[in-house]
Amino acid sequence: YIPPKRETKDVSTDTDAVTEEPENDPRTRYDGSLGSAGTLEGRTVIISIFANDTNTMWVNNADDAKTRGEILNSLKLACDWITAQSAAYGKTVEFICDWEKYPESMEQSQIAYNIAFNTNMLTDDTASYNVISKALTTGLNIAKIQRDYDAEDVVFMFFYNTDFSNPVRPRSLSHINGDVFNLEFATVPAKFEWSKTATAGFLAQEILHIFGAYDLWQASEEGGIPQNYVDQCYFANANDILYSREEGDAITSVISPITAYYTGLVDECEDVTLYDLPVAERFLDK
Repeated sequence: YIPPKRETKDVSTDTDAVTEEPENDPRTRYDGSLGSAGTLEGRTVIISIFANDTNTMWVNNADDAKTRGEILNSLKLACDWITAQSAAYGKTVEFICDWEKYPESMEQSQIAYNIAFNTNMLTDDTASYNVISKALTTGLNIAKIQRDYDAEDVVFMFFYNTDFSNPVRPRSLSHINGDVFNLEFATVPAKFEWSKTATAGFLAQEILHIFGAYDLWQASEEGGIPQNYVDQCYFANANDILYSREEGDAITSVISPITAYYTGLVDECEDVTLYDLPVAERFLDK
């Protein structure tokens, strides 16, 4: 059960259900940046969703309870690390992510849920976005959760109970991937080919992606970071978490100025002009 002592609410995945526009839609809260994630600054609610699909399943046994506990610990470590890194840029960043500690008065605004899909969800996130979006907007009052926690942003982490044979790594879908992606989320397999992937390092990277950060270790196929900047990062940004690709719970990497720029911790970064990098989404006319 998530949270403890209270049965977790299930989110509907009825694809025939009518989706009503939530009252005070969170997408209206942002100036210059669409999506459920604006910038890192301020308070963000992270809603954890433990998802079953045709290939994976969470069950109520000791092993799965242990895995969920490890995920929560990693998520808190990731959020604490981002908060500390953001403070170095003079920004106050707060996350509501601990589903074991939310107030009793917010019982209807839980931040952890179960969900079941009738298809394989560990495929292309862009292809499955409509299924996920309909499930979330039908089953959750996202705007109410946002109001109850007085949060600027609401994002989602989908956790799948994979084993070590799983070939899919964590990944995220953000509004920078396309204007239609207004609910921003990460897909996180518990394990991946002999390594744990729901660690603080992995989760921190995915959260940063949700808020607009690009990978720095490889060039983007369409737009994004060009190869010449990837090469430059070897010398200048090798300790950025999105270049070093840190995978454990003890994070020693940093948020460098370029990642701070894309996530809203700073408004300018000279590398954008020097290397002809994409302008941060929040500065584009919509």
